[in-house]
Amino acid sequence: MELPNIYNKRLLVNGFNATIRRLANLQGWEGISRVQERPAPGSNVWVNKLFYFRTDEDFNIEEQKLMVDISCRQKFLSFTEGCEDPRFLFDNNQALVVTLDTNNRWKPEMSLIDFDRDTYSINKVKPLVVDGISQNIIQKNWIPLKVDTNGDIIMLHHSFPFRIIRLNMITGIGETIKEYTTVLDDSIIGHNGAALHLHEGGWLVSIRVKSGYKYKHSIWLYLNDEYELIKYSDPFIFRETSFDGTLVSYEMCMSMCYDTNDCIVCSVGISDTHSEVFKYRLEDIHALLVNYL
Repeated sequence: MELPNIYNKRLLVNGFNATIRRLANLQGWEGISRVQERPAPGSNVWVNKLFYFRTDEDFNIEEQKLMVDISCRQKFLSFTEGCEDPRFLFDNNQALVVTLDTNNRWKPEMSLIDFDRDTYSINKVKPLVVDGISQNIIQKNWIPLKVDTNGDIIMLHHSFPFRIIRLNMITGIGETIKEYTTVLDDSIIGHNGAALHLHEGGWLVSIRVKSGYKYKHSIWLYLNDEYELIKYSDPFIFRETSFDGTLVSYEMCMSMCYDTNDCIVCSVGISDTHSEVFKYRLEDIHALLVNYL
């Protein structure tokens, strides 16, 4: 089922898998997108680059700039170089990204970047780990949920089964604070997309469902403020065909924001080629949710 929307527009920015949020002055939007370049002659390493951009209220691009990594960090040889799949970390100048060149294990891991909006520079790249979880296990797509009272970040680390972690922003080390299984675990291979804390409480979460390496569809989840699964939706897709008429092979919701009190905006990466924004009425999404147990 293609999810009915009230607004849809292609973001005419470089790259794909863009994350967005409202500008602090509420006059438009800002975002970060990812570009992946093919290996140079004689190399097998794909190169990822991030672009910072700003738009007007209707998502027309007003500015976009390449973000240059000036962190002077050590880089390890791996399948890819640079930062992938950015997600803003709330309202500050930080984002979560996936990196492979931050370790010598040839494994994707999560990193935290500090960036400068004015110079478009990436000033720091810090790899993140979780106590008790092997660093040889692939780490991708953590979703930031909220800032704890002591400044730590609460994140959805994994879904089906569920794992919630608390990340120390200074050390870059996380700990599991909640972990549980559901009767859906055997039927859903879920990959985290994005989350939004609703005004009335609880979290609306988008999940990508895959079969092997093939994208099948997405689902909505509703978690209460104790991070317990309360409701979930039937399968849906954001788009069946792209603007050029080709079938969409892959979708990745990268961010969700309030547009108005009763409407949300989602940024979605389409088939690793471009990004689109969608607007949905919250009442339409709530109508798709059914009680879990």
